[in-house]
Amino acid sequence: MKLVSSRQRQEIHLAVYSNMITAISNTVNQTVNVHLPGKEQVREAKEELNSTLKDKESPESMEDELEAYLNQSDNDVNFALARLRMELERSLREILGRRTQTADPLAMKSKYLSARQLFRELVSQYPDYKGLHSSFDYILKVCNAAIHGQKISEGHAHEAIYMGLKMLKEFEHVGN
Repeated sequence: MKLVSSRQRQEIHLAVYSNMITAISNTVNQTVNVHLPGKEQVREAKEELNSTLKDKESPESMEDELEAYLNQSDNDVNFALARLRMELERSLREILGRRTQTADPLAMKSKYLSARQLFRELVSQYPDYKGLHSSFDYILKVCNAAIHGQKISEGHAHEAIYMGLKMLKEFEHVGN
């Protein structure tokens, strides 16, 4: 059996501490940055959304719904966006007959499909909704940025909520 000197023991401890500090620092320094689309992409996404959807609700009534949605979220834009993301995903799961609840989340053996996977499945079953791709992608980017704690401009937030509410209204009629 080989004995370790006190000096060697100190070097081992120092190496272990150094590795721990590096690991912790790498974990703490990880950041999530979501780059939001520019005005032109937003305009295109909104045009595609409006041309694809069957329900042609007036912009004024949609603005009222947007304000009501924000009020229901205590005017917390990030919370409203997180809620919108959850509602869109739940709606897609219901349309596609996917699981929306589990008795024991810790015992889950299979993973849920991501929102994008669900959207692809929706389009494969309902090809008329292919034109929603860019608006759905925009909404997800803005919602994900909010969920990850980024500050979202009022313009991006309102556009995403506006488009998301229109999409949710449409999804109420899918499959019926």
